[in-house]
Amino acid sequence: MTEEEKKSLPIVYETAFWLHSNSFLNVKSSSFYHFDSFVYSEDYGSINIEKSVFSDSRSHSINLINPLLVNVLENTFELKHNRQKGSVLSNTSPIISVKQNNILRGSSYGLSIFGEDTKLKEVAISISRNTFEGLKKDAIGIKFLNYNYLKISGNVITRLNGNGIYLMQIRDPRQNSNAILKKNKITHCEQNGIVIKNSYTKHESNTIYKNKKNGVLIVFDSNADSLNSTINQIDSYSTANGSLNLNQKQQ
Repeated sequence: MTEEEKKSLPIVYETAFWLHSNSFLNVKSSSFYHFDSFVYSEDYGSINIEKSVFSDSRSHSINLINPLLVNVLENTFELKHNRQKGSVLSNTSPIISVKQNNILRGSSYGLSIFGEDTKLKEVAISISRNTFEGLKKDAIGIKFLNYNYLKISGNVITRLNGNGIYLMQIRDPRQNSNAILKKNKITHCEQNGIVIKNSYTKHESNTIYKNKKNGVLIVFDSNADSLNSTINQIDSYSTANGSLNLNQKQQ
């Protein structure tokens, strides 16, 4: 479809796919333009979305409430008009896999996983080989979540108004394993490269440079149980305010 044909499509303020509880959606090699939201799933839905294009949504492109399975592979999420939002949102899932997607020019988060209202206890998450560029908020935001596996690897994050990766109050309650951040390239963010708040993390071979604030900012409350962040093999840190800032908030 040409750019002129895309512009001629009517704007539809509806949801392309609305999944009721315990539903399954499989989308491959498709293109969607000008919807309010492309996918909305009620409790315990499952989705598989591959090699598709989602352009110009007015809200989150994919909005999932307590899903069972999420596989988002080799897609492009793109926003061309500032009045709209383009991103992937989930309220937690037992298995979330987001790989090889292009998430571009959105007016919200690139990928947000928030666990405040989850009905599910622990989540396995893999976020790898995605490109995040030109977003108004953080590329990856994960907050208030218990996980049994969490790896963020091989992503390219650049030219954001927010932070590259923002992790807040996430932990493995059974094995106390660290969330792994490995081989990510984070550049030209208006905020920090990585923010860690009250979370267990391990950093390996990340490249972080030319961000306005800190390369890695680690903050923990004085009443937190513990903080266990390990940083190894940093290829590059270059920021205006230093490489690593550990900050204990006062009560």
